[in-house]
Amino acid sequence: MSHQAQNEGAEPVKFAVVCPAWECSRWAERCLRSIMSQTYTNFECIYIDAFSSDSTFDIASAVVGSDSRFTVVRNTERKFPLENIVFGTNQIAKNDNDVILIVDGDDWLAHDRVFEILAQIYSDPNVWLSYGNHAPLRRTLKEKLRGRKKKGTYEYPDYVYKYAFYRQFPFFCPGHVRAYRKFLFDSIRDADLRDDDGGYFWGGGDAATMYPMLEMATKEHVRYVDDVLYIYNNDHGLSEMRPETREAKNIVKMKIQSLPKYEPLERTL
Repeated sequence: MSHQAQNEGAEPVKFAVVCPAWECSRWAERCLRSIMSQTYTNFECIYIDAFSSDSTFDIASAVVGSDSRFTVVRNTERKFPLENIVFGTNQIAKNDNDVILIVDGDDWLAHDRVFEILAQIYSDPNVWLSYGNHAPLRRTLKEKLRGRKKKGTYEYPDYVYKYAFYRQFPFFCPGHVRAYRKFLFDSIRDADLRDDDGGYFWGGGDAATMYPMLEMATKEHVRYVDDVLYIYNNDHGLSEMRPETREAKNIVKMKIQSLPKYEPLERTL
């Protein structure tokens, strides 16, 4: 039996789960089944195959089957995560208060109560955005010898919240699971998600979206979740942790960091 964590009298939290995927045939089933097994069932999910050369689309389609909560689509040309997130969000997030959740197609949720935990957090209408801790799939040798798991991310210090220094802070803290209300996402200027050629940023999409949303939400409307809710697949050959990938994405991130800061969003609950 599913559990619908909710404050009495409040509108049920609806999750819109967006899964951008590329070359994810090895992990598509694990990713999707981690979503299908959630005890909190008020969600829709769109899994977007970004024109993979492997069997990602076929595997995802087979796993989903006739489950009406899921949609699996395949691009007809290579598109990068940010563009797929924008597309997927527009497809399944219809209400301003829907909570958008990003689960990369090669990652998965840590257990079957992730949505239940987040639904309790977002039952408070004052919460607009959350980010949290995650665990890497593989630990380094040093971590194994020390007998402890690596902490995926940390919360921003208070002074970063106070002065909205997200773009200036040397570390990008908003780790998975990243979640936010649709109205907050819709308040990002589309031009701030695009490069000089007019296309969506090919890299750094997490920074391009999270910086303005954090600035608009202010600390009052942001929650950090220290529990590990997400497994980050650093075993993927296309992992963003590879040095050459990080270097290329850092170039894009520098442009995103130089964009003007957003003002706090005024919204009546």
